[in-house]
Amino acid sequence: LDRIVRRCLEKNPAERFQSGHDLAYALEAAIDASVSMSGGMPGEHLAGPGADFDARPAKRSARIPIVPTLAVAALAAAAGWFLGARDGGSADGGAHEAGDWSQARFVPLTFEDGVELMPALAPDGNSFVYVGVPDNGQGSDLFFRRVGGEVSLNLTNTPGLRERDPSFSPDGSQIAYAISYSGEADGIYVMGATGESRRKIIDRGGNPTWSPDGTQLAVATFSIDNPGGRPATSEVWIVDISNGEFVRRIHDGDAVQPDWSPDGSWIAFWGLPAGTGNRTLYTVPAAGGEATALNDDAHINWCPRWSADSRHLYFASDRGGTMDIWRVPIDPATGRGAGRPEAITTSPIRFAPFDLATETNRIVGTATSEKTEVVRAKLDRKNRRLVDPETIFGTGRRIWQAEISPDGEWLLMMGNDPSEDLFVCKRDGSDFRRLTNDAYKDRGPKWAGNSKTLYFFSDRDGKYRVWRMERDGSGLKQITNLSGDYTCGVPAISADGRYMTAYRVGMDGSCWFEMTGELPLTEAREFPPMPGGGLFFAQEFSPGPNKVVGFRTGDVENVREIVVFDMESQTYDPLGISGAAFWLGDHELGIQYGDSMAVFDLRTKKPEPFGIRAAGTGLASGSYCIATGEMFMRRSIVETNIWMVEAAEPEPFTPPAAPQ
Repeated sequence: LDRIVRRCLEKNPAERFQSGHDLAYALEAAIDASVSMSGGMPGEHLAGPGADFDARPAKRSARIPIVPTLAVAALAAAAGWFLGARDGGSADGGAHEAGDWSQARFVPLTFEDGVELMPALAPDGNSFVYVGVPDNGQGSDLFFRRVGGEVSLNLTNTPGLRERDPSFSPDGSQIAYAISYSGEADGIYVMGATGESRRKIIDRGGNPTWSPDGTQLAVATFSIDNPGGRPATSEVWIVDISNGEFVRRIHDGDAVQPDWSPDGSWIAFWGLPAGTGNRTLYTVPAAGGEATALNDDAHINWCPRWSADSRHLYFASDRGGTMDIWRVPIDPATGRGAGRPEAITTSPIRFAPFDLATETNRIVGTATSEKTEVVRAKLDRKNRRLVDPETIFGTGRRIWQAEISPDGEWLLMMGNDPSEDLFVCKRDGSDFRRLTNDAYKDRGPKWAGNSKTLYFFSDRDGKYRVWRMERDGSGLKQITNLSGDYTCGVPAISADGRYMTAYRVGMDGSCWFEMTGELPLTEAREFPPMPGGGLFFAQEFSPGPNKVVGFRTGDVENVREIVVFDMESQTYDPLGISGAAFWLGDHELGIQYGDSMAVFDLRTKKPEPFGIRAAGTGLASGSYCIATGEMFMRRSIVETNIWMVEAAEPEPFTPPAAPQ
C-alpha cells in the first residue's frame, strides 16, 4: 500500500499510474489476501479464469497504520468507480471508459480462402504484415495490407522458401523476419517496410523482436507458431543488427517468442521449466539479470506482447477453455505480476498468435477454424498410388495423431477439445470412445505389438513420464521415472516388447530402455554419438529386426535428416533425405513430405516417388498397417483469417425522432 501511495504522489507525472485501471489493478492486488504484492516465484496452480497468477496468501501485518488506512479508503473509493466502469458502468451511470476492452469490436481484415497467419501490426495500427501459405502448402511469403484494405502486396515472393515471424521496427520503417526449414536461406532478415533492401542478419533463428532504439533484435533459436508441440528446447539471444554479432543470452533455460517492452526495460518470453511441460511466462531485465516467472500452471500460455506503456503483458492462453487473449498488470520496477489476469477476448474460435500496435488500442490475430478427417486407403505398391481413399470419420476436434494397431482393427488417436486426451475407435470409425478425460496432457500414443496395450506420455504426476494402459482404458501404469529434472516423451515400442525409446526432455535427443526391469524404470541408456554431429530422435520400430527410424537435428547441414538405428549393432544409417518416415516392411520405409510420399529401399538406398493426394486435398501423418496394406491418414481442413480487435467507446443510441 505504501508503494502505491508513493507512486500516486510522484513528482514526475510519467512515473505515476497512467490510468484509473492501472491504479485499480494495483489496489485489487493490495487488498486481496490471495495476492502477494511482494512477488516471487508463483506457487500454486491457477484455479481458472480470473484466478491470480500468484495464488499464495499475502502476509498481513498485525498493526495497520492510520494514515495508509485512510489513504486506501480514499483510493479504494476511486478504484471502485473505475472498477465499476470496467465491469459494466460508471459511478454516474455514464458510458464505459474509452479504450475499455470490454467494449472492443472485432473486424475481419482478410477474406481469402486458405491460410493467413502470424500477423504483425505496424506501430500506428494502420497496416499489417502477415504470412500467406499457397494452396500447395509449399513455402510461404510475407504480405503487406492496409487495415480496411482489400489488396495485399507480396513483399518477398520467393516460391519454396518458408518466410515467417514478421516484426515491425519501432518506427515502422523496417520489418525483421525469419526463413526456416529452407536450407542455406535459413536465418533472420531485415528489409524495408515495403520489401526493399533485404539483408541477412544471422544464419538461424525465429520470432525476432526489436529493441526500442532499433539497433538490436532479441531472437529465439527455435521458431514457434504452435505451443502444443515442442520438438526441441530454445534459447533467446540479443543480436546486434549492424554486424550480426550475438551480444548475450537472456536466460539460461528454455526460452521462445521474446517481446521487448516499448520502454526498453524488459523482455518477456515463455518457456518450459526443466522437468515440466508447463508453458510459463517470464520477464527478464533487458540489460541483463535473473528472469522472473509470472505463473505456475498447466494452461497453454504463450505469445507474450507488451502494452504501449509497458505496464501490461498480453498473452494467449486456453485458461478460459478456448485460446483467447489475456493480459496481466506488470510492476514496472520489478517485472513481476501486479494483479489478476484478465480476458480480453472470449471466443469459441482460436485467436492466436497475435500482435499489438504500440500507438493505438488495436490487436491483430489469427482466427483459426479447423476440422479433422481420418482417411483410409489401400496402398498399391505396384502402381505407386492410393486406391479408393475413404473418409472413415470427421470431427470438429483437432486430431494431432492417428495410429492404426498392428492387426489393423483399431485406430488410436490423440486430440484436444481443449484438453489433450486419447481416443480409440474401430477401423471403420465405429465404437468411438474416449480413454482419458482430464486436465493432463496425454500425448504421443503408440501401440504395443499385441494391439491391446498402448503407451503414451503424460504430465499427470507433474513431470512428463511414459505411461501404459489397455485398449479399454484399464490398467494405467507408470513406466518411467527418471531422476532429477529429466523427463520422457514420445515413446516407441519394439515389436517383441524388448526395447522402448523415448525423447529425453531436458537433455534433448532420445534415450532407450530394456523393458526387463522393475517398473517404473528409473535409468535410461544413451544412444551413441552420431557421426557428423547432431541429436537423434527415435520415432518408430521396424516390424521385424530391432531397428528404429528417426531423425537427426542440431547444428548439422541436413536438419531433420532421416536416420535408421540398429539396436543390436548400435550403429546409425543416415539416409540423406528429410521427411516423416514410417515402416512399410523390414527393409522399406515410407517417406512423407508435404502431401507427397516416396518409398525408400534400405538395400538399394533409392527413393521411388509415390503420390498420395486424395480428392485434391493434402493428407498428412500417415500410419501404415503392414497386416492389411492400408494407410490411415489425417486430413486437416483449416481456414485462417486475420482479424482485428479494437478497444473503442461504444457508439451511443440515437433516440428516434418524435412522430410528426
